[in-house]
Amino acid sequence: MRAEPVTAIWGIGDRIARRLGALGVHTVEQLAAADNHALAAAFGPRIGPSLKVMGLGGDTSPIVDEPRVPKGRSKETTFTEDLTDPIRVAAEVDTLARSLAASASDDGRAITHVAVKVRTSTFHTRTKIAKLPAPTDDPAEVARAAAVVLARFADDIAGRRIRLLGVRVEFAPPAPPS
Repeated sequence: MRAEPVTAIWGIGDRIARRLGALGVHTVEQLAAADNHALAAAFGPRIGPSLKVMGLGGDTSPIVDEPRVPKGRSKETTFTEDLTDPIRVAAEVDTLARSLAASASDDGRAITHVAVKVRTSTFHTRTKIAKLPAPTDDPAEVARAAAVVLARFADDIAGRRIRLLGVRVEFAPPAPPS
């Protein structure tokens, strides 16, 4: 990879490549030969030297070829017209929660946490989360938990216009293969 541009390295995109270019580093070979102190000065004491390690093709973490197992899932809705009716807000959160629970159930995953995200028309965004009493894949239970979390926003959103609502669920770790 010596002659390849630095963007050929996973994790180095156009922005970092431009910053490296300002240091005269354009190829993987140049990155591997770059001065650690110059990289640390430009990118910070941890990121700078780690870029050089990437250029050298080294990394201390093991290569894992197992598929990534999602830890959660989320769904958001941005409204074309801001919501002001608390009943409609609750109904939207309920719909999002039930949809996520159904898809988790279809995948055989149990849900342990439910979070609700609220963004107002002024783009003030808050997220609150709750742990379920026990892992579940029951859409009604997840919707109830989302309603409880939404109720914790009462003072934050009273009289405000709601631009976006989101629900996130976190999964119990999958059972190890037998």
